Amino acid sequence: MLAERSIYLRNFMKHFFVIVLVLHSIIHLVGFIKSFNLIEISHLTKPISRPLGILWLFCSLIFFFCLYAFWVGYLWWWIPTIVTVIISQTLIILDWKEASYGTIANLIIIFAVAVGVGQWGMENTIKEKMEHLTYTSQMSVLEKEEVKERFDELPEIVKNWLNNSNALNQPFPEKLFLRQSGKMRTSPDGKWMPFKSRQWINPNEPAFIWKAEVNMLPGFHLSGMDSYLSGRGNMNIRLMSVIPIADASGPETDQGSLLRWLAELVWYPQAALHRSIAWEEVDSTSALAKMSFGNKEVEGLFKFDHSGDLKSFNAGRYFEKDGEFTLEEWVITVNENGYKNFNGVRIPTDLKVKWNLSDGPFHWLNMHVDAVEWVWD
Repeated sequence: MLAERSIYLRNFMKHFFVIVLVLHSIIHLVGFIKSFNLIEISHLTKPISRPLGILWLFCSLIFFFCLYAFWVGYLWWWIPTIVTVIISQTLIILDWKEASYGTIANLIIIFAVAVGVGQWGMENTIKEKMEHLTYTSQMSVLEKEEVKERFDELPEIVKNWLNNSNALNQPFPEKLFLRQSGKMRTSPDGKWMPFKSRQWINPNEPAFIWKAEVNMLPGFHLSGMDSYLSGRGNMNIRLMSVIPIADASGPETDQGSLLRWLAELVWYPQAALHRSIAWEEVDSTSALAKMSFGNKEVEGLFKFDHSGDLKSFNAGRYFEKDGEFTLEEWVITVNENGYKNFNGVRIPTDLKVKWNLSDGPFHWLNMHVDAVEWVWD
């Protein structure tokens, strides 16, 4: 219900902006018509020169072009739009008495342009980060004999998981692309906010980029980008894709990001054979994974059912509050019937994430994996 309401509001805002742009474009045609006396417009008393009339026509046509670019989804739509707004507002000022109300439309368009600039900037950042999502790695050079040797060293329950997932019977991908959706909140008693996200992962060497858009209020969203590249983690959050809210980096963020990659290898089970991961059997249904990468060491407890499906992942991860970091228990749980096959591999797709903090549990995320693409370059 929450997600449906959010989608409705987003669509409403999009259509509202389209209506404003259409009406604004049509109104600019009036200036052209008046200047060439194509139709008698009695309520416009001030004459408009033909050169200015051509500029009114120019603004109308370019606004319609911008409308098309916005509707189709071209991220650069804001570039011709802001230029046209400047020309439009200049014309409005020159004919202020009869055209002043057009300023309201231009202000609405400027607000949308600001959001467009932010989205364009974040997408460009993703493109830049993608260059560091390397595809050559330790896993990619494992020979078949070494894969078998690594597999034979695993605890029995981890072997069961890999066999049950069918991952080792598939070619090893060079990267993954996932689409996810769900809801999240920022405090134990906070309001649940729907989100949609995209994630690019290098399954062969720890690296990922995660981009989420969270609908916090009607017409307002948070854009978040979480990444781990070249052994460094970063979390960047912006209001409306423009206003910086958070930009976290440092040793604690590096630890949390590497731990996230380790936990999420259930989406790319072949990575369990990575040379930097050492597995220790805890009991018949649990195994501890210890990972050393770069200058960081992390570990997490994988718990399975007897068939080999993952039930939960537990680890100590740094939790930030008011600028202070504390090491807390971080728990990922797979919901009942929360599995699906993608590319012939059985993976968990319905999960919840919580913190077991010193002052009580904080269930903060419900996530569903909507699509998975395995990529071979």
